[in-house]
Amino acid sequence: MEKHETLYLYILTAVLVVGYGFALAFGLAKLDTWRVEKAQEYLAKAKVAQNSGVRLQYSEWAILLHSNEEEYLLAGTAAVDLGNGRLAEKYLPHVKSGEGLLELGKAQLKQGKLDEARRSLTSSYAILKNDDTNKLIYLAGGNGQYPDVSRETNPINRVSLIYNDLISRGYPQAAIQTLQVASQNNSLGRDGFITLANKDISESNYIAAYDLLVRAKLKDAYYPQVYQQLVLVCEKLGKSDEAVQYQNFLDNLTI
Repeated sequence: MEKHETLYLYILTAVLVVGYGFALAFGLAKLDTWRVEKAQEYLAKAKVAQNSGVRLQYSEWAILLHSNEEEYLLAGTAAVDLGNGRLAEKYLPHVKSGEGLLELGKAQLKQGKLDEARRSLTSSYAILKNDDTNKLIYLAGGNGQYPDVSRETNPINRVSLIYNDLISRGYPQAAIQTLQVASQNNSLGRDGFITLANKDISESNYIAAYDLLVRAKLKDAYYPQVYQQLVLVCEKLGKSDEAVQYQNFLDNLTI
């Protein structure tokens, strides 16, 4: 009798395990179906969202549920539009298309990462052969073609054109990085040094600003704005006598 009861228990246990397995598999399949459908719903909302923040939010929700390249691309481009290059770099490396590489390059330009941007943009151009991508490669310091800028033979003027173009395209960090590179290559003019100095002043980095303004003065010894900024910086650094000298020179310039 005990043997029959034991056999019955074994059979019952086996039935329960198999039944539980089927129920679990069915439940997981339903969950997976729901997950995919919900991700597609969020993806559809992301595609039609006019606001970049909303588009990013729906794309991220879709990625959490069921990630694919399209969702990563939408999230990355939304992050680029919002000026969040760091977040864009989180998503866009998952996209291997030319468009994805282009957006990755733009995200890297947003952060002033010229070397990385050149590589991403060059890879994108190899796939897309897009003229604007070619221009971005040139602006990032690569071998792209941008006749409107490259035809300028004066290196100082050319740097100024690149800086202004990057600013107009919404890449201020890349523009500043371009000036910093030019300052090391002796191809930066007076206005470029003043721009870098103003950035340092805004960050209370007065020692660096002072050095840049002195270099600007060497480029143009009679430009009033240089002396105005030197007076300010010298006062911040406690160089009172020097500040007075610059103020006197400035007064004579503006008489």
